[in-house]
Amino acid sequence: MKLRSFGAGVTGVALVAGSLLLGALPASAATIQVTVPNPVPAETSPYSAGWFAGTITDGDGSATQSAAGLEIVGGTNGYQLLNGDPADAGDVTLAAAAGLGVSTVSGDAFYQISVFGEPGGAEDKQFTTLRPVDPNNLDGDWINSRAFSETAAGTAAPLATHVQLLDQGELAQVLAFGVFVNAGDTVIVRAIGWDTDNYLFATAPTATANPTSVVASDTTTEVTITASGFAPDETVVVGFSGPSSDGTEDFVADGDGNVLVSFLGAPGEVGDYIFTFSDGRSGLFFATTTFSVTEAAVVAPPAPATPTTPAATLANTGVDPMSATIAAGVLLATGVGFVLLSMRRKAIAPR
Repeated sequence: MKLRSFGAGVTGVALVAGSLLLGALPASAATIQVTVPNPVPAETSPYSAGWFAGTITDGDGSATQSAAGLEIVGGTNGYQLLNGDPADAGDVTLAAAAGLGVSTVSGDAFYQISVFGEPGGAEDKQFTTLRPVDPNNLDGDWINSRAFSETAAGTAAPLATHVQLLDQGELAQVLAFGVFVNAGDTVIVRAIGWDTDNYLFATAPTATANPTSVVASDTTTEVTITASGFAPDETVVVGFSGPSSDGTEDFVADGDGNVLVSFLGAPGEVGDYIFTFSDGRSGLFFATTTFSVTEAAVVAPPAPATPTTPAATLANTGVDPMSATIAAGVLLATGVGFVLLSMRRKAIAPR
């Protein structure tokens, strides 16, 4: 698909605030490549650090990792994949733990947080888990698995409302984060975002530009920006930003998971343009590359010709002037022959 100009087809498209499309992760964030143990360890009490399968009564789900991501089978009663690092670290507040979401190839995996509402309480620590009602909308309502404070189990409310109640008195303690997959569903999870970090289960996609730059006056060179590593026929959001333009546009990956964007010549002012290819659901599975527009190269003026000595002042070398003239003519003709031969060879050279 060709992008004829950086603004083509995206007039009026609002940029997503805080999105990975144009700025990648925050400066303090990290992308953490994850290898989940096989088999996935079972839940312990207290939670252990690292990844484990949350306890579900009579649960027969499973999780298997490959280059495509972590394939989670919900089984009869659903499946929980959790990470107990928050309980081990103990320094992330519930308000900061809403995460960046979940990237899946297909199906729904619900982002999930496990908390103690009153961690210092001698008897009732108000344990519950929170997850969004819509797995693709962390800004919508969330539900709780168990009752706490004045909130009954299964209450749908904005996350901020749950956090306010759980943080009453003593701040709630975040125990774990992860995902829940419903019974009967099979989902491939590629990434989970938490506390601004990106936990990557799949092989990251890649992106390249060819050529990597053009001069500002160029209007004819075809530039291709290619990304690979997405799912076949997946909707991929292409974000671009630079000195003179920015925006987003949807593309569809081909049957091999590749996306190609092309345009002719310099797309704008001199400077760097960042292209980001991202899954359309979460923005956590992404690749970036940079394309540059440069100033035209300054061509140095030709050096002045070296003055020649007039023929009348040449010293007598004993060489017949006519013979010298003939010899010079032969050299000139030979040189022309080389040039013509070279041009012919170039003209018939295979492409």
